[in-house]
Amino acid sequence: MRWLSTLGLLALFASSPSFAQSKAVKKAEKMLSKFEDGKPTALTKAWEVLADARTAPDTRDDPELWVLVAETAYRYEADPDLDSPIPEPWDTTWKAWDTAIGKGAAEPFADRLLTGLMTMESIANAEATNAYEAGRLDEAWTQLDRVVRCQDLVRQVGRVDPMRELATFKLGLVVATQLGKLDEARELHTALDEAGGRKTGITLTLAHAIEESEGVAAAEAFLAPYAKKKASDAAMFETWLGYLMEVGRTDDVRVLLEANQADVGKAPKITLIHAQSWAALRDLERAQQVYEQALKVDGHNQQVLRGYAELTLARGRDFAAQASEAKKWKERKALRTQRDEAFMRGMSLLQASRELEPGHLQTLQRLREVYEEIELDDPDEIAALDEAIREAEEAAKSAE
Repeated sequence: MRWLSTLGLLALFASSPSFAQSKAVKKAEKMLSKFEDGKPTALTKAWEVLADARTAPDTRDDPELWVLVAETAYRYEADPDLDSPIPEPWDTTWKAWDTAIGKGAAEPFADRLLTGLMTMESIANAEATNAYEAGRLDEAWTQLDRVVRCQDLVRQVGRVDPMRELATFKLGLVVATQLGKLDEARELHTALDEAGGRKTGITLTLAHAIEESEGVAAAEAFLAPYAKKKASDAAMFETWLGYLMEVGRTDDVRVLLEANQADVGKAPKITLIHAQSWAALRDLERAQQVYEQALKVDGHNQQVLRGYAELTLARGRDFAAQASEAKKWKERKALRTQRDEAFMRGMSLLQASRELEPGHLQTLQRLREVYEEIELDDPDEIAALDEAIREAEEAAKSAE
């Protein structure tokens, strides 16, 4: 648990710039070295020296002194078996790092500052994750607050890992939403959005929490900018449409799709969203038209190929159902022709997807289901597909 020992306390001291050290700093360093050598009482003596020096006129502005205060205080936080003279060692440590930076320690003692703060941040992050997974939301929130506080100080000395920052925002947003801390959740959502990590699912979760607590109008006010200001932004548009679909406002979805029809065909993602939305509205003919445009924009997009395949297969089933109810022979014949064309188109799209990703198990299985549905009479093709499915299943098991 003595983290600084592991990180090499003496090496840190040796690597720091040469300054005229006060007697208090020298004595505290000496006591800490004795502590690392196995003398527990030396830590208490080091703290006593530093506690006095923090208020002494000739040492209270010494940045290295405050670095030592932080390093010493955190030893009590890291080892619960030590008899601590500090009521809140974590807060004392953080405040000492903050004071050290304020007194000019950022440049001469950057290595020690970053080592200490990033260690605290990593431990708090792990404890936040563990607490969240165990359902201890209040504890997770407390630890996430510590993570953010450490990251704030790290920014003043160096650079926070963007991926770690995103992970903090995401977990914080989820925890805040579940705890009903909606103001904090909104702030975290904005931070996550600005950092480029916002996801539709997270946004909708927060929107529903706002709706439950503050009403539909508040949820709509939270989400509306995604449609009104940036309708051509695929993620924002999808978020707003998703919310309207979930609350059953399908007429509003139609209005939005029509109003932003000009965006179709400009980029794969926004075109796909329009196609998926029309399909969700069960306007299969309109969805097919948009999927055709999506293919022209990006004919190798797997979501387009697989989504369009499912749409055409659904249309084929509709034609089949209509044919079974048709009374006139010519009408039945025409509907059956449309049925066959739809199924052939669906299989063609699945085959195109398969060519791009031969080992994609779900595509292979879906293709096999279609073969059974249309009663395909091609033993060799069926056998080859069954072998491909077997190989894909084995690959999936090996990857587990």
